[in-house]
Amino acid sequence: SAIFVSSPYHMRRIKIMVIRVFEKNDVVFYFIPTHYEKAPAGFWELSSADWKKVAREYGKILWFFVYFPWTK
Repeated sequence: SAIFVSSPYHMRRIKIMVIRVFEKNDVVFYFIPTHYEKAPAGFWELSSADWKKVAREYGKILWFFVYFPWTK
């Protein structure tokens, strides 16, 4: 088993990457956001800095999906 701890903003990307890379292994994964950086509960609470973090993360997720097929 493995535990992944990161910023709440990174958890979606990390989960996608780990599941794609280790999809054939019989391993249990746990994804836990750090308690030191809180993500807003709803969209109405996002600041402009939060929107930038979200946009960057989706850009990184998109890049992973474009890049990953050539790594196999």
